[in-house]
Amino acid sequence: MDGYKGEDFLTRAEAIQFIKNVKDAGLSELKERPTLPGQKPTTPPTDVPEEIANMVAAMEDIIANNPAYTDFDVVYSSTDVSVKETNKALLSYSIDEYSESDAVLVFEATDSTVIDLTLDMLEAAGVTLNDEIRNAIREAPTLLEAKDTRIITDDYQVTVRPHAISSDRMTIHFKKL
Repeated sequence: MDGYKGEDFLTRAEAIQFIKNVKDAGLSELKERPTLPGQKPTTPPTDVPEEIANMVAAMEDIIANNPAYTDFDVVYSSTDVSVKETNKALLSYSIDEYSESDAVLVFEATDSTVIDLTLDMLEAAGVTLNDEIRNAIREAPTLLEAKDTRIITDDYQVTVRPHAISSDRMTIHFKKL
């Protein structure tokens, strides 16, 4: 709104206009104020594909309910859901409508907390994780040679692809069979 100053109170007219703008933008329901400091409301986005909206809601819930993830935030676009800490990207879930697989890109693969979050993100995407998948993801940053590990389960094909020159990077492709 023109002339609004962040520290000032809204006039009645400004408040009414603000409410109208929010409703016109798609807000249909107000949620309760969070009861704990730092607790964030989880309102799924409405302007993205359902798969992205579901992942945003799942990741916000996972982050809100795990003390190890307190400093993490979820950001998203129409094709990606990323988790970041301050201004540093940690990992990103990406849907690719042109290929047969979705992917999780891991940018801090040597951090065990980020690996735990990676596993949480894969489960939120519907991938059933067995020990072979978990171990391949945990071991990928320690491999001396970057080579793909492909695992086929009853319902998914998962490919763990370490980055060729950076042990802190890996991509995990997965597709439903």
